[in-house]
Amino acid sequence: MRKFGIIALENEDNLPTDGEAVVEDAANSAETALLEVNEEAGEGETSETAVTEAVEAVSSLEAYATALEAANAEGGLSRAGANVMNIGLESIYRRLGYEAGQTNTVSLENFGQQSSRSGATSIALEGVKEKIKEIWAAIIAHIKKAIEWVKGHFNKIFGTAERLQKRAKALSEAAKGINGQPKEKTFENERLAKALSINGNQPASVSTELTKVAKVAEIVFTSVSDFTGKGAEKLLEEMGKTDGKVDQITALPVGTLAGMAEVANPQGAGFSNPPTGLTLYRGAHMLGNKTIIVEAPKAAVSGAPAVEAAAKTSVALGAFDPKAKETSKTTVNVVDPGEVGKIADEVVTICQEVIKYKAKLGKAGDLKSKIVTAAERAGKDANTEEDKDKAAYHSAMQKIATAAVNNIDRAPAAMSVFALNVSKNALDLAEQSLKQYTSK
Repeated sequence: MRKFGIIALENEDNLPTDGEAVVEDAANSAETALLEVNEEAGEGETSETAVTEAVEAVSSLEAYATALEAANAEGGLSRAGANVMNIGLESIYRRLGYEAGQTNTVSLENFGQQSSRSGATSIALEGVKEKIKEIWAAIIAHIKKAIEWVKGHFNKIFGTAERLQKRAKALSEAAKGINGQPKEKTFENERLAKALSINGNQPASVSTELTKVAKVAEIVFTSVSDFTGKGAEKLLEEMGKTDGKVDQITALPVGTLAGMAEVANPQGAGFSNPPTGLTLYRGAHMLGNKTIIVEAPKAAVSGAPAVEAAAKTSVALGAFDPKAKETSKTTVNVVDPGEVGKIADEVVTICQEVIKYKAKLGKAGDLKSKIVTAAERAGKDANTEEDKDKAAYHSAMQKIATAAVNNIDRAPAAMSVFALNVSKNALDLAEQSLKQYTSK
């Protein structure tokens, strides 16, 4: 069984450290290549979730450290307080993937006498601080490997896009000159019925919906990518400061993202409310009830709220309507040869949009590497800085950095995988439809 949590993932060493292109072999069809891309996408999501949860765990441990410092100033924790602390710490460590015996909870006997409580609380405080440093080291190490893993993942995405382009062009040629009426107007295929639905039904024109997918892909690879990139560049500039303060930190507003609309009442629309200080935006309603979801500040935020806002700003692929039920239909309508040609053309366009991101991949990788290096430095400064305000600033920068690294490639990767899957499904529909017509 796969283990979750940043510590468990680091112990498993499950992410490859170099990129491998799709093997050029006849048996490795576009479908086979796409299966591999989909499997890797799942691994990537597990990795991102582990990093996010680890950063949240660090925030919890920092709160414990603050509480322990306050308790020490009052003579130390009581035995009951220490017991509550141990329960909380063990829960955090288990979620991170620590095995039994790897945690550093304290012996309750040390909190029995008033005279020993202060010393025991100091020991507990140092133990929590050491665990924070250990977890940050695991986060940074994991992100470094993930940066290299993403390069290989995109290599496979680009290779799969090229294969799908070839298949689309072949289908376009096969559709030319075919006319007449189909032998059957529908065929059974539950997978396609679900994947190619809008509001529970197959759209009148699948090619028109593919045009929408191509447009959203273009938006993700340009304006959304530019938003996360500019945020990362501003972060690097901020992290270069030696006299920064938390109250001077500013989280960039989302501004105007083409094709994105604010969800005024997230809960009413079926979403969870975004984190405090963030606004939820969604893109166009795409096939399979998918869209791009952005959670970001609507206006500039400064100080401590900006730290939380910047650390929780996210861009991801999600459900357009979380309340929508999956279609129960299992039949698919046959499309005519003219529509087959249009589907094939739109798939070519979608694949071209995906492949265009190759030009940005190198810059994105370099930016992530610089941020990780800055995050490492910020972590060391947070641990060695005697000035508490400066230490808090460095710690805040480290948290924001991990979110920025996740966001740089997150939307392009998710959109690429979705676009390739929907393209493959549309080509399956086109191919199955042509079989219902008499050959030329």
